Amino acid sequence: MTRRGFTLTELLLVGGVITVLGAFALPYAYAERLALNEQQAQGYLRMVRGAQEAWRREVGDYQQIGYIAVQPPISREQRGPGLRTPLLPHGLLPFGEDDIGHRGGYRFENGMAPGGSIRGCWAWPETPGYSGKRTFWVEYDAGALFEVLDPPDWAGYPALPAPAPDSLVPITD
Repeated sequence: MTRRGFTLTELLLVGGVITVLGAFALPYAYAERLALNEQQAQGYLRMVRGAQEAWRREVGDYQQIGYIAVQPPISREQRGPGLRTPLLPHGLLPFGEDDIGHRGGYRFENGMAPGGSIRGCWAWPETPGYSGKRTFWVEYDAGALFEVLDPPDWAGYPALPAPAPDSLVPITD
């Protein structure tokens, strides 16, 4: 009589090998995912900054990023229906009811100057430590991208202030 199947010892051995391999592979995959999320957040901030600069040149000031994702810029001189498309691809940064963009494990929101004008854009992890560890800021006028060492309490959005200059570390390509 021939037996088919595995013995309990064989199954336990295979389960042990898979567990040991998983214990070493998961942290590596997790670290790679965090790095990818952070790289994507930086890329989106650069894209938002470019769209904001084009909007400012055309219209005269910066706008909420949710708005420029759905509305084409119409210059002050044009004031008629434009045939242009929005500067950010619609759906690239899906916006929730809080007018905060969500993409790749990060949230995106404009930062305001003390007078209420738009000054730059934040990107912070949706779930800190899991979807990303670092917080980023792009300064629209300077066109510079920074890591923020001391991010604010996110409970204050959507009227986030611009970061303190001493908490910014430039990111170079």
